[in-house]
Amino acid sequence: MLRLFYPDERISKFEGASALGIHWEAADILAFSGNSAVSLGIKIGSCSSVSHVGAIGWTPRRQLRQLADGGVLRTENANFYGWIDRHLLYESTTLANVPCAVTGKQIEGVQAHDPDARIRDYNGQVWLYRLLPAWRRDFDESKCTRLTGHLLSRIGQQYDGRGAILSGTRIVKHFWAWRRVDRSSLFCSEYLASVLQHVGLFPISNASKITPGGLIETLIDAEIYAPGILVKG
Repeated sequence: MLRLFYPDERISKFEGASALGIHWEAADILAFSGNSAVSLGIKIGSCSSVSHVGAIGWTPRRQLRQLADGGVLRTENANFYGWIDRHLLYESTTLANVPCAVTGKQIEGVQAHDPDARIRDYNGQVWLYRLLPAWRRDFDESKCTRLTGHLLSRIGQQYDGRGAILSGTRIVKHFWAWRRVDRSSLFCSEYLASVLQHVGLFPISNASKITPGGLIETLIDAEIYAPGILVKG
């Protein structure tokens, strides 16, 4: 039986959301419910009010040069000093109309943005999901560093339009032979699931089969993340 998932069933209101007085933490997840045609298609087809997801990462100054020197940060004109020592929202999308904070250019695919500005300008609802206390205590500096590395390593990779379409057509997607773990192009939930896998926060092996709403539901059911907090809507 198809299970419907709507984050509204599991949320509380974030007091002070209008001022966005949020203290961000690495591995925070933002779930979006957009009003665009693409977002509506994903929501209808996946039986969820979540159409998009992204993750918060923290890039300390000391780690930045290591990432660049090690070839993890694959961007020619990284605007280094505009985004170190701050939290950024990492996401795979074609619908952001502002420059990526890392490259300094407006790009499609995996990119990073100031989370407060992204929420403020977003046309739709936004929820915040956080690690449960036991998982947060175990999320040490080493895992935070690994999370940042994996988030940054995919900057500039192309958005998987096929994944977005098939996310909105659950029946059709089962007939596509190419729906294996292929991260050369990344749908938003594939990107996030694959990154969370690398730091032990996602329990499913095949990230390419997860929808945005399915990812949130999986993380809550696995008791890794707490129920969501509505920060805009």
